[in-house]
Order: sequence, then C-alpha cells, then structure tokens
Amino acid sequence: MLTFGGSLLPDIGHISVLGAGPAGLAVGYYAKKSGIPFTIYEGSGRVGGNCATVHCGAFRFDLGAHRFHGKDPETTREVRALLGEDLTRIDLPSAIYHRGRMIPFPPTVAGLAKGLGWRHLANALWEVLGQRLRRGKNGASFESFAVQAYGRTIAELFLLNYSLKLWGLSGDRLAPEVTGERLKGLKLKAFVSSALFGGADTDHYEGAFYYPKQGFGEIAERLARACGKENISLNSPVTKVFHDNSRIRGLEIARSRRAEADKVVSTLPLPILLRILDPAPPPCISRMESSPSPESTSQGIEAPRWLRLGRRPLLPKYLARRGTGGGRWTKRS
Repeated sequence: MLTFGGSLLPDIGHISVLGAGPAGLAVGYYAKKSGIPFTIYEGSGRVGGNCATVHCGAFRFDLGAHRFHGKDPETTREVRALLGEDLTRIDLPSAIYHRGRMIPFPPTVAGLAKGLGWRHLANALWEVLGQRLRRGKNGASFESFAVQAYGRTIAELFLLNYSLKLWGLSGDRLAPEVTGERLKGLKLKAFVSSALFGGADTDHYEGAFYYPKQGFGEIAERLARACGKENISLNSPVTKVFHDNSRIRGLEIARSRRAEADKVVSTLPLPILLRILDPAPPPCISRMESSPSPESTSQGIEAPRWLRLGRRPLLPKYLARRGTGGGRWTKRS
C-alpha cells in the first residue's frame, strides 16, 4: 500500500499530468513522495508555465509579478525545504503606477490626494458614498460589483485595469468571485474613515511575502528537480484526450504518438482542455470557452473539485479514473 501524509492509499496506477507549471509539478512532487508513478507532459521546452523566470545575459526576469505569501503552513514548509536559505522574506507594500506617480495600495487619503489631486479625490469619495447610499444589489459581473461597491474612479484605478491584465478579460466578462483577496485591503469602512478622520489600517497581505533569490521560477525549477528529469517530458504537447464519455482512455502526444492513461490530471486552462477532448463534449460544456468566469458558465457548470487524498487537496481540476466509472462531467453541488 502507498502512503500519503500518514494515510494509506490504494494502488492508483500511473498518473499522466498535463502541464509542467507549478500545479502540474506539485502533483508530480507529491506523487514522487508517495511512490506513485507519473509522467508530466509539457508542450514547451521548459518548466514553470507562467511562473517561470527567464534569463537574458546576467539578468533574470519573472513572467509576471508573482509572490509567495506563505498562508498555508504545510505548503510553506515544503517550499522552505526545497529552497532553504534561497527563500527570503520581503516586506514591500503594493503600489499602483498612475500618470507618473506611485499610489500605495491599499489606498490612503494622502496617497490618493498626491496621485489624483484633491478634486478628483473628492469626486472618488462622493462616488463611494453615493454607491453605498443606493444600496443596490451587487451585479452579475465583476465590473458591476466593483463599481457598485467602490464607485467608478476607484474601481477603474485599483480593480478593473488590474483584473484585465490578470485575466485577459474585461470586467464585464468576469464573475464577481474573481475578486479573491484583492479587496482585503480595500475596505469601505476603513477607507471612508481615513478620508473623514485621518489614519487608516493599511495592513495588507501583499505587503509581506516570500521570494526566491534567483527569481520566482526557482520554485518550479526545484520542484522539477525533485520530480526527476525522467518523469518530465518536455516539448510534448497533449493534442488529444481520448475518452468514452465516462473515463479517459488515452492521450495523443504532439499529434504523433498515443500514450495509455490510468489516471489523468489536467492543469491546462479549461478552454484548451475542452478543445482537445475526443470526442468533443456536449455544446453546453463547450460554451465554457466563452464563459465570463474562468471556473464556471452561466449555465452553472463548474470545474470539478480537486481530488482529496486523505485530507489534503493534491490533484487539481480533473481526474478521470480508468476502470472505475469516474471522470464524468457533472455540476458541482
């Protein structure tokens, strides 16, 4: 019997992991620790996905402003064990670049006054109070939610432009749930209190975080090293996922060869996964490609939950079990 976190596991066979970003590498990392055979298929020639660090001469550049906040103790222990002293703690508050000036986030009245000017600040505060006095219901999209909660000026400055950059979709095509913890430091009560009486609680989770000395991609590189090169197949895009409407039967790699699959874990974006399913999913599922939310559609169909081994979430997104009747597309309750 296999073990994971002190719990006994059945023999679940070989795991095929789609994508060598942090999620896929984490699957391989825990599979290796548990003695589960696996192969990670990656379409590009490197690991890390969008969380990689690229090299140009003596310089290193992260693909995005990634931060490791260390909010989960178990995950933090694992990353510390991988990186050791190369993982450092950084205390650096966030800021928004606006018209040649840096405005601290979460915003303070002094910061907004300096970045916007007192007249625009007064208009922004009036919008905030006006929206609160109307007490309308939050809209169906992230844009309507942000505007109703904070007014147009603050919403566009701190939320809508940021979310467009993050998700690649305009706010009217995103669900309100994408706010996550971005609004943790943007509390209306504290903001208005700061404006009227001075002072503010600007503690925010983005102000303190962990960062590898060699760039954020070092986390992925250490995970890959722990997984073993023999278990990672680079330049191997998965071009087809064969299934029989109840379980996955195999994979097509680089349009040239077929690989059998006992278990499949996809970390690919859902639109890509839907496009490579063979046979294609029903139209109601295919419409997820144009969904305003990365995780759900207007029909209420959502991405399957993470598989839990023991009490710990391990395998993300989609796991189809060969020979056990699993892997059906279902509405999450």
